[in-house]
Amino acid sequence: MALPINIEDLLGGLVVEGNRVEYKKGWNPDPIYRTICAFANDFDDTCGGYIVVGVDEVDGRAVRPVGEVWKPDVTDNVTDNVTDISTAKNRREEMLRLMRLDKKITTDNLANILHVSRMTISRDINLLRSQNRLMRDGDDHGGTWVVM
Repeated sequence: MALPINIEDLLGGLVVEGNRVEYKKGWNPDPIYRTICAFANDFDDTCGGYIVVGVDEVDGRAVRPVGEVWKPDVTDNVTDNVTDISTAKNRREEMLRLMRLDKKITTDNLANILHVSRMTISRDINLLRSQNRLMRDGDDHGGTWVVM
């Protein structure tokens, strides 16, 4: 069976991460399981999606070389982890700010404004909810965001 999306398009940076495509740099099971569950739930009726493991991404696009041999560098890893954490924290703070301004802002709008995938926004929303910093008043389509 042929893939509806050409693998070279996926790996060549022609396809941006979204509700049908997720790039994962390595095999970290928890984020991959969340993506699999999201694709299986198929809320948008998109018939699943693609999880491309072993591919780094920048601005939602795959970066070559794919499958480059990983050589641990403690300094780079610590710097990357601290940068990722602070970037994610800043993104979540910006999400809360945007939700205060527009209580009906959609996850698609947040993803577009913040230049991340909807999956990233969904993960951030779940984290903010678990920290009791965010809740939803009403249903997903007609409700509003309540920022604590």
